[in-house]
Amino acid sequence: MEDVTGFNQKSNEFDGEKLIATGLQRLKQRFSDNNHFCEILRLMLKFNENDRLSFVELSKFLAHNKNSHEAAFNQQHI
Repeated sequence: MEDVTGFNQKSNEFDGEKLIATGLQRLKQRFSDNNHFCEILRLMLKFNENDRLSFVELSKFLAHNKNSHEAAFNQQHI
């Protein structure tokens, strides 16, 4: 496990935005077969709190993407 000091800070010593971006990039490499998972984390970890989705908005995002994914899957297998 990595030290997460500075992830929620923006100062001369820590650049939380950059730390989050770097961590997400490593996750994308590790979970390249599941981009949906990485996108959800990216939305939840937006550095500016006002830019983050609420749980209601996140639920709607997940439902929309689930329906889109199912529709694409069904289209491919008709």
